[in-house]
Amino acid sequence: MTVFDIRNKVRAATQAVHEQLESGIPINIAVQRMVERSPDGPRRLQTDPEMQRALHDYGLYLLANLVSERLFELVIDHTPGGRQMFSRLGIAPETPPASERIRLDLADLGWKNIDARISRLPVTELALDNIMALAGAQYVRSGSRMGGVMISAIVRKNFGFDSSRGARFLNMHGSGTQSYFRSFLQGFEALPQSDADVQKAIAGANAAFQAVLDIQGEAHQRLNPAILPLRILENLANSRVASVLRRLLVEAERDPPGKH
Repeated sequence: MTVFDIRNKVRAATQAVHEQLESGIPINIAVQRMVERSPDGPRRLQTDPEMQRALHDYGLYLLANLVSERLFELVIDHTPGGRQMFSRLGIAPETPPASERIRLDLADLGWKNIDARISRLPVTELALDNIMALAGAQYVRSGSRMGGVMISAIVRKNFGFDSSRGARFLNMHGSGTQSYFRSFLQGFEALPQSDADVQKAIAGANAAFQAVLDIQGEAHQRLNPAILPLRILENLANSRVASVLRRLLVEAERDPPGKH
């Protein structure tokens, strides 16, 4: 088994649910609508209803991520198994945690009664009962930080938000995002790579993707006051955002662990 087998097998085994998350959940309209806006977004925000709706969609996107990240923090960061997993990977839990950053971002957007809003969502469970499953879920979580960098540029252009206001979550690691992801991959590749171990990692990654998929779908259905016509949403899997994001992820994974 080569040094890259575990990441390649996890990526291949989760491709379907990953693409479903990118292209099949209407809440991702937040990103697509922002891409369609012009560079003078912050100025138009005061008068353009479409820009105001895009800002609302961004808030809904953050709210769904708040639920997802709270779940990850609960079952990974705050468990003995999760702490052992971080130790084995040679990385530390993110501080301040993503959920704290998202709450500050939502406050910047003027969103209130956050806990009351998310209490309307059904409880999503995520069972990760071994180190490899936890590492597989962390693979999904760490990889999403790469996507955050891409989306942060869109948010900055349209709304003027950055790492100090409105987009703290999207800039979890700032200019060090690729280094953070590579550090994770280095530890990931050092884990046991028997067929049974890889299958456990795949199960954890698929469970993490499915949990996020369920949360985003529920957030769209239960928290969005008006379901927008899907005719304005092109398949995100074929969009410029998704194609560039996939390229960045491939580039980040291409270099052997420890090279940087």
